[in-house]
Amino acid sequence: MSLRLLNWERILSAGKPQTVIKKVKAYPIETALDLNGAKKPIEVILLTTAGFLARLKGPGIVHVGEYYTTSFELPVLQTLVGGEVRVIKTYDRSVDPKAKVVDRMAELHFESLTEEQRKNILSFLSAIGQK
Repeated sequence: MSLRLLNWERILSAGKPQTVIKKVKAYPIETALDLNGAKKPIEVILLTTAGFLARLKGPGIVHVGEYYTTSFELPVLQTLVGGEVRVIKTYDRSVDPKAKVVDRMAELHFESLTEEQRKNILSFLSAIGQK
């Protein structure tokens, strides 16, 4: 390519509006578990179509087998996902034994998702490169 042609391409491309792509953090997703009006704040740190892994924030313990309701917005798609979830496993990790600080996490599974919610989760996972 000649230098003259490159200059014209540069001049023509300078007049085009530049699109700004705003990056959105996929995780953690802030939400809460609700049981009879009592809310426990959590962070969703990993999401699948079966359920999610959540870090419990603040004082709060969940027990295996308990049912909660939750709903949260998927960051990339701005669509709501939620419904009834069940605690499958709990994980406790001691962060600082002297101060008795414990990192509490729980694996929760969706009891019933609509097909639209399942498709939205798959689209979200695909958009962030997890699936």
